[in-house]
Amino acid sequence: CQRFAPSIENWMKSNAPWKDRTGNARQGLYGAVEPVNAAQVVDSIELIMAHSVEYGIYLEGYLPDGTPMMRPSAYRIIEPALDYWGPKVWAEIRKLFA
Repeated sequence: CQRFAPSIENWMKSNAPWKDRTGNARQGLYGAVEPVNAAQVVDSIELIMAHSVEYGIYLEGYLPDGTPMMRPSAYRIIEPALDYWGPKVWAEIRKLFA
């Protein structure tokens, strides 16, 4: 996961479908892993893809309470990133157990 996080972040920043006004939303996209190192792993690892701007939730098409908006957002990037990177990450995980 540590190997994939920077690539995922770069991919999201390069493929975000909106036109920048300030650049804050694009620069606020990030990929991260929790816990941050293998010694801290207890029973799970999170590969995080997220926005750091407050309005990122609206770009993804959700209201603050998690309810989807009436119309799907044309500015989504998290779900497309998951669709693109998910199979690649799982393929590498499967190799570990083969």
